Amino acid sequence: MRRTLGPLKAFALCVLLPAGAAAQDAVTLYGVVDVGVALERATDTPRTVSLASGTQSGSRWGLRAQHALGSGVRANLQLEGGFVAGTGRAAQGGRAFGRAAWMGLSAPAGEFRLGRQASPASGALSAFDPFQASYLMAGAQTALLSYATHRLDNALVLSTPASAPWQASVGYSRAARDDGAQAGARVWSAALTATAGPWAAALTGERATWQTGTANELAMRAAGDAASPSAVTLATRWTGKTATITAAAAWLRHGALVPEAPSPGQYAQFPGSTVLGLMLGADMALGPGRIMTSWQASLPRGTGSLARRDATHRQHVVSAGYAYPLSARTGVYGVVSHARGSWWDAGWHATQAAIGWRHRF
Repeated sequence: MRRTLGPLKAFALCVLLPAGAAAQDAVTLYGVVDVGVALERATDTPRTVSLASGTQSGSRWGLRAQHALGSGVRANLQLEGGFVAGTGRAAQGGRAFGRAAWMGLSAPAGEFRLGRQASPASGALSAFDPFQASYLMAGAQTALLSYATHRLDNALVLSTPASAPWQASVGYSRAARDDGAQAGARVWSAALTATAGPWAAALTGERATWQTGTANELAMRAAGDAASPSAVTLATRWTGKTATITAAAAWLRHGALVPEAPSPGQYAQFPGSTVLGLMLGADMALGPGRIMTSWQASLPRGTGSLARRDATHRQHVVSAGYAYPLSARTGVYGVVSHARGSWWDAGWHATQAAIGWRHRF
């Protein structure tokens, strides 16, 4: 839950916004601390038990600000940094504001944003997953790689109004040439969402081109060829009084768009190959909390580099979780997932389980 703080607001307005505009401005400080214990084991790795940060939602703190310019036009900004709750270290590679750092303008006709931000595709898809693309392996990003949060540097994103029955967003990013594995990467991303009564749907597309000589491009070439990964995803959701049912399918070509975090039992680069990802999930009220379940399948096709590596076995992931609110701001959760089969070994299996608690302010 976000809170507007009087003293901080007054300070931020003095620093960030023109004098005399305070009556039209809003500045909000917010954050999440999520910490727990996770158990992981797999066929090819020993069992580990560790302190986990960000299982339900990434631990973070941030600042949002709005300034009214008149005629329904507003200037907006967001600064958000992630951190590891167990150590206090910055997440997202040590960036001060690795989760978001953008400014933009919104009007009745829509909004544009400039800066570091989530891609339109990954921003739209998390609402079509009972685990909200989180909760370790339970999130739909395990089999549907397009669900992985894709944060873009130097991005321009244009969106139609979110209040309409449908919304369209398109974004383009060109990463800085000194940005490590992502150096010079070019990314196009688009999303279309629509709602009608209890039904909602999303169609997204994304494509990345890695800069020659960077770690991502070299890894793709080492896997077989210099290819540009892409993904098209279709998701739908039905919401009833006490339950929500979701389904999604993703067509993944050449590799993951976020190769820094490969899914267990899969390869991040697969040039010349296509992988179909499927997900069916549900969440429903159980007492004051909600129970979440899902099934995922990753189905590599027998072509390209995966065929040459004999990595065309299917993978299935089943997950269940429960989130219980202790108050409006604090809750506890538990989740367990089991994966059967890796792309290269049909007998491979892995299990993840975690319990934890989260506080929002």
